[in-house]
Amino acid sequence: MKKFFHMIPVLTFMILICFICLELLSRALIKDPDSDNFLAPCTKEAQDPYDAKGQCYTSQDEIAKMEYDTFVGYVPTENESGVGWKTNVDHFRYDETFFEKKPKNEFRIFVTGGSAAWGAGVKQNQTFAYLLEKKLAVIYPQKKIRVIIAAAGAWTSAQEKVFIFNYVKKFSPDMIIMFSGWNDIYHAYTGENYNLEQDFMHYKKAIQLYVDKSEAVDQKTSSKFSIITPPKYREYQFKFLYLVNKVWYKHMFKGQEILKALHTIQLSSEKIASNTLETMELIDYLSKKQKFILIYCLQPSLYTTLKKKSAWEQQLDTKFRQQYIGFPEYNVKNYDILMQVIKKDSLEKGYYFIDVDDAIKQEQRSVFADYVHLGDRGNKLVANYLFDVIVKLALIKI
Repeated sequence: MKKFFHMIPVLTFMILICFICLELLSRALIKDPDSDNFLAPCTKEAQDPYDAKGQCYTSQDEIAKMEYDTFVGYVPTENESGVGWKTNVDHFRYDETFFEKKPKNEFRIFVTGGSAAWGAGVKQNQTFAYLLEKKLAVIYPQKKIRVIIAAAGAWTSAQEKVFIFNYVKKFSPDMIIMFSGWNDIYHAYTGENYNLEQDFMHYKKAIQLYVDKSEAVDQKTSSKFSIITPPKYREYQFKFLYLVNKVWYKHMFKGQEILKALHTIQLSSEKIASNTLETMELIDYLSKKQKFILIYCLQPSLYTTLKKKSAWEQQLDTKFRQQYIGFPEYNVKNYDILMQVIKKDSLEKGYYFIDVDDAIKQEQRSVFADYVHLGDRGNKLVANYLFDVIVKLALIKI
């Protein structure tokens, strides 16, 4: 027995050394697969939705650097730049800084929305907003046309509303294009009431945990959705435990069990519709008060598109159906409902509704870089389509 007690320090030391070695090995071999702005070499397949040679979704930053915002949760950091993107001093993805007071000959279009509106997957001069500005400038040479991206990754229509009221309206917009829909449905799928919750990237939580040194900064979130989703690399101080939990999750959680759990937390179709209509009522009110044109664009989705899917897009479809169990079906069901209620609301209130799938559905080649983001080819198609709508409806007066 005495000999056994003498062995305890040695065994403890050996276990500690083994754990340290495993931890170092884990950190060396595994990177965060969900890391924002994760740059990686392009495979031949991943280049399929791009006209630009050698470009793919990971050849430029996905989103901007962010900073916490009390009202909207988070905003792109002002006057920053990264690989393929730049913001001005007012948090917009735009090359120039301009004054709040608008010159008489200037026409300002603001594009709001989430990462697809932001232009995740393409460089600044490949976004549909940038391309639309250039096309409009050609036929309206007597005006200074600006198409400004006022969006951020994961934003819902509720955050678009707040950003419009708190940031955009003071710049006297002539037109606001809401490139929206997908995030409303995704956050409803995760069980978040997006009209109440704004800080989807948990910046406020990170700030609170930084101030309170008694808790770990990367502590796992306690939402119901996080419990039934795969472990995330960034949530673990010890990356070896991340690997252990990843294996455990794979064996413990099966598709039908996850789907059953999701059904208990997801927002109903009626709640999605009422949330978005509530948002549109307030933005429409502001548009009438400030006399700007309001266009709601239902953004394309890989799951709902009428486009014939390329081999690359079929591969994406299969991959993300496995990764986001139940979401494709939830997305299809609620996209149709959202389309109907917004279309009806737009006719009653007098703003415009556009199904942007019309911009891509005739294209035979790939346009989707993933389940929702578009490559440069898709952005060109959207820019051309919005240009045709604006010109056809004579929305810019000479």
